[in-house]
Amino acid sequence: MSATSENEMMNIEELQKAKLNPRIVDEAFKESEKHLMEILECRKEFDSKAFTLLTGYLTAIAVFLSLKGSGILMHSATLFLGASVFSLLLGSISLFFSLLGLNYGFLGSDPESWLRKSVVDSSDDAELTRMKAYLTFDRQKHIENGGKNNRHKLLFLEAGIVFGIIALGIPLIVTVYIRVIHFLK
Repeated sequence: MSATSENEMMNIEELQKAKLNPRIVDEAFKESEKHLMEILECRKEFDSKAFTLLTGYLTAIAVFLSLKGSGILMHSATLFLGASVFSLLLGSISLFFSLLGLNYGFLGSDPESWLRKSVVDSSDDAELTRMKAYLTFDRQKHIENGGKNNRHKLLFLEAGIVFGIIALGIPLIVTVYIRVIHFLK
């Protein structure tokens, strides 16, 4: 395996062989924890927004369908109502995909990593530094994966919002159009 340059992250073999500075490893460990926490907080915000919008969209679909069933609407309005319901349905599907559980990793580590004979019975602080370096290395994968997953969530969330705007815009445009036509007569 080739050695990485000074500007690249070391691979696991290089970490095992390296002489580690405890202060730098500790700082990298803390920073990786903060970064992963930010990614998880962003995920929580995306999920909260998607769930709120999904609830609203499904409620609006139910209301629109009950209006259609009640016979209150004129026949010409059902086409536009159907388009709005279809758009809200597409938005709901998009928001549902935004809410799907994706792998983000964990802030903590498995006790199994720590409760090994070579780690637990070590009297050397260098072993703690090495463990923190390994955990920081592992967190990098979770950070990359979580960032990618958040981009996917955001894409589906934005699509859901666009479909919602379209669904609300259709009746508004039709109403304005009818008012203008009525006014011009």
